[in-house]
Amino acid sequence: MKRFANTDINALLENKSSKRTKYNEEYAIRLFNSFVRSKNITLQSLIQNYEEFDTNLGQFYASVRKEDGNEFHANSLTTIKFSLQRKFYEQHCIDIIKDPKFKKCNNVFEAVIIDLKRKGKACVKHYEILTNEDLATIKNMPYYTPVHLQHKVWLTIMVHFMCRGMENIHSM
Repeated sequence: MKRFANTDINALLENKSSKRTKYNEEYAIRLFNSFVRSKNITLQSLIQNYEEFDTNLGQFYASVRKEDGNEFHANSLTTIKFSLQRKFYEQHCIDIIKDPKFKKCNNVFEAVIIDLKRKGKACVKHYEILTNEDLATIKNMPYYTPVHLQHKVWLTIMVHFMCRGMENIHSM
């Protein structure tokens, strides 16, 4: 048995992100490229001039909209920002979040998020709180078969981990 295997590093790096992450990155880059084309400038020229890049990135955050013309929700805009961050860092070693050269665009981003919150576009949809009666019903739920027991355990897990309960349920 060999102690060190021949590992394809490129394949590992290519597969480190989920399909959804890759899709979000592609979508964010398409949006930003569309913005850059609308300004009649090139991405390459922005990468070479950080001040212009910072200014245009701030304008992008302030002006980006969905295809139907409506504003993105705050979480969606944050996803776009972090997707751009991953792509720019991966391809050009540019950190648009932590680098002080991008302070202006990050301030614009924060202002846009605050404005979206004021407009109600950052709301989280909450479900009704379970009453004590509901909790008692779940606790005293009989289980006659393994399927009943499985349902009771599943409900108990959902009640105790409600914050992120349904987020990764498909992988359980």
